[in-house]
Amino acid sequence: MAETGLLRRLCCAAVLTAGVLSGAPAGAQAPPKGPGSLTGLWVNGAYRASGRYPDRERILLDENGQWPPLLPQPKALLEQRITDSEAGRPFANTLSQCLPGGTPQMLFTAGNYPLQIVETPTQVIILMDEQNHFRIVNLNAKHANDPDPSYFGDSVGHWEGGDLVVDTIGLTDRTSLDQVGMPHSEDLHLVERFHRASQDRIEVEVTIDDPKTFVHPWKAKSILKARAPDPSAMQEYICDDNHNGADASGHQSFR
Repeated sequence: MAETGLLRRLCCAAVLTAGVLSGAPAGAQAPPKGPGSLTGLWVNGAYRASGRYPDRERILLDENGQWPPLLPQPKALLEQRITDSEAGRPFANTLSQCLPGGTPQMLFTAGNYPLQIVETPTQVIILMDEQNHFRIVNLNAKHANDPDPSYFGDSVGHWEGGDLVVDTIGLTDRTSLDQVGMPHSEDLHLVERFHRASQDRIEVEVTIDDPKTFVHPWKAKSILKARAPDPSAMQEYICDDNHNGADASGHQSFR
């Protein structure tokens, strides 16, 4: 009996030591990986609201916190949109016109509105509370031969290790990469990697490639934080077409 008790104490000590060395608290659960790991309700953990931050602090920055490598003409257009906004004439992005913001904008906005991710064996579906838009990622599929430009594009995905990798083409240039008005062309090509970093956190890395807008491809990052399961979290959202209006110059106005 004494030997058994000693062995039990030694085993427990070994488990505790391993937990300390690994940096994991005793009893902590590793986050799920692979299919099923993204399912749930999430909110944007890095959103900067217009009421608190000026436009220059809300621009979509690269993974190092720097301006992306814009070509001269698109950079001048973005600068003009910021100048107009500072003068009280904000850019009328598609969301302000009750139209989808598209991707990747959906990953960097809507801080107060949840996203619900639903997984099936053949699709990952992202439901957006804001304006009740949705996005479909077809798993282990090929892109359409010549997809018509659309707000969320033609997205195909696959699981790579524990991460979901999504490849998107066929995006309309009516959207902007952020709410401030960073432009892009219909040649925009996105590769997103969704990584479940912890029980309450998904890290999303987006590679943005658009040779008509940027000098070279670049990466941006977003964080999705878990929201407690709540069947009433996703609400009906009604947005009248052209509610905020846009004048002939593309400036936003409020009725």
